[in-house]
Formats: sequence, structure tokens, C-alpha cells
Amino acid sequence: MIKLTEGDLRRVFPDARETYIKALINEQPFLAKHGILESSLRWCHFCAQIGHETNGLTIVRENMNYRANRIMQIFGIGRHSARVTWGEAARLAGQPYELAERVYGIGNKSMARRLGNTKAGDGYNFRGWGPGQVTGKGQSLRYGTELGVDLEATPELLEDAAIGLKAFVLEWEHRKLNQYADNNQGDAVSKGVNLGNPRSTASPNGLEDRRRWYRKALAQWRDADAGDAVSEIERATNFMVLRFGDDSIEVKALQERLAAMGYHLGKVDGIFGKETRRQVRAFQGDNGLTADGIVGPLTWTALRTAEDVDRGAREQITGDDLAARGSRTVGVARQVQREGLLAMFGGVGGLGAAFTIPQTISEIPAWIGTVRENSEAWSVALAWLFTPAGLVGMGCTIAVIYGARLMFKGQAIEQIRVEDAQTGANLGR
Repeated sequence: MIKLTEGDLRRVFPDARETYIKALINEQPFLAKHGILESSLRWCHFCAQIGHETNGLTIVRENMNYRANRIMQIFGIGRHSARVTWGEAARLAGQPYELAERVYGIGNKSMARRLGNTKAGDGYNFRGWGPGQVTGKGQSLRYGTELGVDLEATPELLEDAAIGLKAFVLEWEHRKLNQYADNNQGDAVSKGVNLGNPRSTASPNGLEDRRRWYRKALAQWRDADAGDAVSEIERATNFMVLRFGDDSIEVKALQERLAAMGYHLGKVDGIFGKETRRQVRAFQGDNGLTADGIVGPLTWTALRTAEDVDRGAREQITGDDLAARGSRTVGVARQVQREGLLAMFGGVGGLGAAFTIPQTISEIPAWIGTVRENSEAWSVALAWLFTPAGLVGMGCTIAVIYGARLMFKGQAIEQIRVEDAQTGANLGR
């Protein structure tokens, strides 16, 4: 369980309003009740959102006093349902009431319905407020009712830091953001807060800034719930669930650990791509885990305790070694080689048989002479292909070429598998 102190909060939010700091400290029981303080992962993702939404806990109400270019960045065509044009942005610049009514109020009917803004003034009166910048009359009244306060009759309470914090916690819970935080899906959390839907395909505003606040919070509270004797890998990752597509310092720590153990990763860049997934699966297979490529608690535990790979022994691995260990890849590759060799021998034998057909033996010398003397050699050659010897010879030639390709392909597959084992890309069977 995370314990909040003023010193820790100030290190992450140095310019925060005193009212916000006090609210966070005093309302720890409420935060804990709704699971926010249950783990570093949840709390740090929560901090990422309040840090961005309030510019480091310095904003109480959404200003709306924007310049034209900022209006277009947030509410312009392709960015927001309001689809504000440049002409409108120029007119609305420096006009907070008019802008709020245009983008949140009855000037934007679809958004007004979604936010529960039903009359003139609702867009401005219920613009973003509190640490999470809860927006809209519908949500404000809903959370106010749950908290036992009438925000419509006493709108000044929208500026109360404690009420604003509790309202955002309720929004967080209603959108089930703890489960996304538990899976370290920070972008999904950001979508849930900014777009109202964690599964949205759109990109939330300020995504990079939200990621920056997350990293800052993580640096402060990474070890807060990791217990006493924390290993290096635990300290670097806090057992966060990592999977394909993640891009974070935790992925980099994972890659560094795998590389140190002898798993060939290439570039250690913090991006959980195909090669990292491949190495994770190899590690899981080597350690008796389900090779799903997802790094969860069991995989982290194995990473913490597993021994480094014996590189010297690894570099001596041969195809025979892998076959003896039951490698299906090597087995299939060798079967392909055998089939290719059989096709080649059959084709060569067929070519020999083609020229023993009595009908064609006496024709071959004359055909060769004709090709040499006749300017229409290609026509003669084509005609020969349709003799019994020509047809059999053509078929056998194709068999030889096909067999050779099969054999070389099987050899290439086996060689790739051996190289993967020697480099550590795949140490399993």
C-alpha cells in the first residue's frame, strides 16, 4: 500500500497548490478504498493523469482563455467533435465563455448530450474541474450525488480540492481504469480519462506529457510496495506486466536482463517488438513456463532467479544436438532434405531412361545436326520437346530442379535453427 507524504508529493509536483497537497494526504483513506494506492503501478498512472490535466496540480478550473492556435490543437477539425475552424478559432480566442459553450455546450450538440449539458451556460459552468478535470454537468451531478453534495445548487464546491479529487477517483473507478493500470496500459488509461473510452482508437490530447508524468512518478514511488530486499530486476520493473507493443523503461530493463543472460536481442531500445517477444518466448520455454511472450509475475520470478546461459557450450550446438533434443524444426527440415534428394535421384534416373527409348535413339544425332545447320533451330528444338524423349526429359529436368530446391531449402531451415540456438535467439528445442 502506497503511503503519501508531503515530501514525496512535492518531489513530483513541486509547484502544486497547497490545497491539492493537503487533499491528497487527507484523502488517502478514500484513495485506498477505491484501490488507487494498492500498488505503485496504479498510483503512478493516476499521477500521470492528474499531473497532465492540472499542469502539475496548479490548475483548479479549465481556463478556456486560449489563443487561436491552441484552440485548433485541442478542438480543431480532426481533433475534437466540435470541429472548430480557423475562422472560429480567431473569433473565440480570448473568449473563455463563448469557447466553452461552443465546444462543450449547446454549440456542440453531440458533446453536450454526452456531457449532460442541457442549457446555455452549462458548457462554461461545468468545464473541467479538479485534479482530473472532470467535465460536464452530467458527470458533475452524478459524482456530487455519490459524495452527498449538490454541485448544481452550490457550484462553488467545484473548486474544493478534496471534492474534486474524490470526483475524479469515482470517474476513474466507473471507467474501470485500475485494470488497465495493473496491465501497465498507460495509453489506455489516458484514453479513458481524456476520451472517455480506454479502447478508443483515437489519440488522447497530451499523450507524451502524460507519459512524462508517469515516468516522473515512477521514479519516486517505484519501490514503494516492493517490500524489503528488492532485487535489481524488481527495482527496475516492479513486476509490471509487459507485452508486445509496450514502449517503456521497464521494457528496457527486461531487455537488459535477457541480454545479460545470453539471449540475443540485438538493440536494447525499450521497445517490446517481435525480437523481444521471440526472446521472451525462448526464455519461457527454457524455464518450463507457458511460452506466450507476455511477461507476468511467473516470468519475472524466473528472470530473477535463472542462471546465465553458458555461451561457450551454446556456440557448439549442432543440428544433430537439436535433433537429439527433439527439435521439430530440425526434424521437418531434414525430412524436406530427404524428399528433395529422392526427387533429384528420380529425375536423374528418368533422364537416363528417356534416352533409352528406342523410338528416339536414332533421332538424336540427326536432331543435333539439324539444330547446327538449320537457322530455325528453336522451331526444331520445340518440335523435339513433343517427342516421347522430349516430354520425359522435360519432366525429369523439372523433378531434378525441384528436388534440388527442396534439399537446399531444408538445409537453410536447419542452419537458421542452429544459428538461433548458437546466438541465443532460441535456446529451446
